[in-house]
Amino acid sequence: MTTNPLVSIIMPAYNASAYIAEAIQSVLDQTWTNWELIIVDDGSTDDTLQIAQQYVAKDNRIQVYHQSNQGVSSARNNALQYIQGDFVQYLDSDDVLDVEKLSSHINIIQEKSFTEHDLTYGICYNLTSDGRKKQTVMHELYKNYDNALDAQVAILENHFISFPYSTYLLPRTIVEQVGLWNPMLNRAEDSEYMLRVLSKVRSLWYVSQSIFYYREVDGSLSRRSLTQNQMVSEMIVSQSMADVLLSMKDNSSAIRACEIHYTDVLTAWYPQNKFVIKDMLKAMKARGLKFNFENRGRLFHILKNVFGWRVAVIITKIKSKINL
Repeated sequence: MTTNPLVSIIMPAYNASAYIAEAIQSVLDQTWTNWELIIVDDGSTDDTLQIAQQYVAKDNRIQVYHQSNQGVSSARNNALQYIQGDFVQYLDSDDVLDVEKLSSHINIIQEKSFTEHDLTYGICYNLTSDGRKKQTVMHELYKNYDNALDAQVAILENHFISFPYSTYLLPRTIVEQVGLWNPMLNRAEDSEYMLRVLSKVRSLWYVSQSIFYYREVDGSLSRRSLTQNQMVSEMIVSQSMADVLLSMKDNSSAIRACEIHYTDVLTAWYPQNKFVIKDMLKAMKARGLKFNFENRGRLFHILKNVFGWRVAVIITKIKSKINL
């Protein structure tokens, strides 16, 4: 690696006029100055493209491209063809990088003489609608992992699906090995992409000085409000994760993690769209996985033992809504 590596920052944008200027400014403010910013406007109907183009005249490190609306994965793939850097930093157009985000990664990579198989990542803070920055509930999971896939196991065991993909700084060689984003997925496509990345590297190193801010947007989707296509996408990603993790040499913890994840997804979906749920249950059975209802509370387990898990899920959801 050169002493002054170039970082290619990829920013897909769609109707992001409210936030894209702040996202671009966070790149301009980086203490690591050897970067290029590649923005791909995905057919926005607001002023996103015009705002982005204003920055091209101000800084020749910024490139802006436009495509018809094809989805965020297609926009990222479009940007990948233009990268020249040694590393790739993904950044959505409504999120923000801390000023030391890039330099903190480069410094530790150079200090420890990391190879492409030693992946670095930082911490994520949520950026609220009123501008407050708050720590995520995943905070305790941020640490070093000798085996990168152990991180994915820990994430699933704690009822999450992945670290935010912008917390990472990816070696270009790894990006080239994993290939393009899957444009057929419209839910959890970043988790599927990062699963492929983690499968290609050896270790995962936590850079505590690296901070990424994920913007909380009102009206964001939960698993309870997904369309059928989004549910199918998440099912495909869940199956991919299970297949990768269950192939690990010592997979006892991986089995538990997959069981927790499948249980989380199914109980969140039920009783919505029973056809997709039926396919998920088949996928569990084919992989030898069972339900894992630990930490569900005393009421849930009483209801499950008497009426079965389906009734227990419905009643506890009703109770949760009433308590709200």
